[in-house]
Amino acid sequence: MKGGVRVDNKVKEIRIEMKLSQEELANKSGLSRYLISKIENGDDVNITKNTMISISNALNKKVTDVFCLDVNYSFTLYQFNTE
Repeated sequence: MKGGVRVDNKVKEIRIEMKLSQEELANKSGLSRYLISKIENGDDVNITKNTMISISNALNKKVTDVFCLDVNYSFTLYQFNTE
């Protein structure tokens, strides 16, 4: 990701485990199916704090269970903890 923090995620893995379609996750999170798809595929998209929180809440998970920041960057995950 250019000029930002690389964020790996388990969105697709958790979504499939919960038997949700991308469309259902999009509706639950208030995001577009297109964005969900881009995030799941690891495409170069700007994943904001609010986007991570919306997806995590829709999956009933903590942000840190769904998203993992690349350890090569100096950034703390506690900023995203919603509990």
